[in-house]
Amino acid sequence: RGLRVALSGDGLAAQEALRDAPLDTLDAIFCDVRMPRMDGLAFSSWLAEAHPGLIPRLVLLTGDTVSDDVSSTARRLGCRLMAKPFRKEEI
Repeated sequence: RGLRVALSGDGLAAQEALRDAPLDTLDAIFCDVRMPRMDGLAFSSWLAEAHPGLIPRLVLLTGDTVSDDVSSTARRLGCRLMAKPFRKEEI
């Protein structure tokens, strides 16, 4: 489909990848809430501070749809929240 995808195993690796990425070429950032080393909530807070223009492109992925921490973080930052599981057509 002509998409280029970059993968990172956790929030720290994603931070490092974004340091070298041409940010204007990023259409979306999908970030799982539960990750090792730096979870998605910490990563999203970092992103909001370091690159606030990317927040509208951020989608937090979670299987924990009842967590107040997850939904309140998404509302506070103004990013999207997508519940797992989902189908690729929903993306």
